[in-house]
Amino acid sequence: MTWKVPHGKEVNEGIEQTQGATTMTGAGIDFYRLLSLRMALRLQEKDLKVLRRGPAASTIARRELGLKGKVGSLADQVDAMIQKIQQERGDG
Repeated sequence: MTWKVPHGKEVNEGIEQTQGATTMTGAGIDFYRLLSLRMALRLQEKDLKVLRRGPAASTIARRELGLKGKVGSLADQVDAMIQKIQQERGDG
């Protein structure tokens, strides 16, 4: 399964904030998942695993995002994707 990396405008449309609550739909969920994957990769770099069962974060990044490299390189690539989306959103 390949995962479509969202663009900033799509992410903005997928995040709605109201009185103290945030609702995510569509690309907002994909962006949050990308943020979670980055954190999981950073933990995996330190030999920690986020889930007891299931694939490692590096396996998810390789399979679903089509990335290549070792864990540190994968984390850097995901971080670059996140920075690009944030720039497109205007979050700098």
